[in-house]
Amino acid sequence: MAGTGCGMTAVALASRRISTRMYVESAMSIRRRSRHGLPMRKALQHVCETCGDPFAGGPNARKCPACRLARCRAYNRAYKRRGARRPLGSTDNCSACGGEYEVRNGGQKWCPVCGPAESAAIHRARARITSREGRRRRKEEADQIRRSTGQTDEQPGPAEPGRNEGKR
Repeated sequence: MAGTGCGMTAVALASRRISTRMYVESAMSIRRRSRHGLPMRKALQHVCETCGDPFAGGPNARKCPACRLARCRAYNRAYKRRGARRPLGSTDNCSACGGEYEVRNGGQKWCPVCGPAESAAIHRARARITSREGRRRRKEEADQIRRSTGQTDEQPGPAEPGRNEGKR
């Protein structure tokens, strides 16, 4: 079965149902949210950029499922007509050092010498961002739990044992 260029087959994309629950959460997170009266994460209502119909989708959704499928099909037709932009085995220039290399896959940007270092730098940057966002999100959830239980900053919960030992 032909792919859609969107990571899903046309049949899978057409039959996909948008559920009211877009995010898969662990059982612990679900219990914590319901126990403290926090809202459950649900699909957001959007208006399709193409047809203007309302639809439920994730935070970055721009097109309804029907328009998304039509766009994927149009992309596939154009790709089959024109072929690959960079055929495998052709030569290209490394975006890091400027040297030439043989293209081994469509997403390759760097020569085999620069690739590992450049890829590691990108992964480190993404990890820093993800870690920062996770800390901010956990702090917000803790603050919301504290507010829902009536606990104030003057009445902190039980201290972690050994946390401040040795600090003066």
